[in-house]
Amino acid sequence: MRYTSAYVISRENIEQFLHILARQFQQPSNLYLTGNAVLVHMGLRASTTNILQLVVETADEASMVAQIQRSAEALHLTVEFTSPEDFVPIPWNWQDQARYVGPYGYIDVFYFDFVSLALGKMAQGSELDLHDVWLLLQHKLLTLHDLDDAYLEVQPRMGRKPYDHIQPQQFAGRYAQIRKWLVKNLEMASQQ
Repeated sequence: MRYTSAYVISRENIEQFLHILARQFQQPSNLYLTGNAVLVHMGLRASTTNILQLVVETADEASMVAQIQRSAEALHLTVEFTSPEDFVPIPWNWQDQARYVGPYGYIDVFYFDFVSLALGKMAQGSELDLHDVWLLLQHKLLTLHDLDDAYLEVQPRMGRKPYDHIQPQQFAGRYAQIRKWLVKNLEMASQQ
């Protein structure tokens, strides 16, 4: 069920959702906040959507997904099970780089790794997505060096299944253009 935009995700209702879920689903699991939920939960910006993007790892995925849906509906949130990997290849070690948020009952909650989030947002390329990449850099949650290393790692997988929809040369051009914009903004911010 989708709800109107009168309900948007906030740090408070993400926390409410996690606590409701912890009471309803009591099996050891990992839950990764991804997309806009990361930036909103961290307090880096306000939300513009009611969509809570998640990735789950659990032995009983069907039960967890059902409980997630019920918990989200109680707060008029819409859940999407999506990750940056749905848009672009991500580094192999993304799980090692995911930032631990904390335990919610038996569920360990993480932020999906920031480099993968940035690459996914660069692939999507909306103005808000690019602003989010800038926020991650500005708050020193990743560096341009981190981003460059990850891009070099994943670039050979572009243009191949399941990423055959990505034109490697086109993405390389987009990456270079966005990187240039980020460098310019970093320089301007350091002069202020």
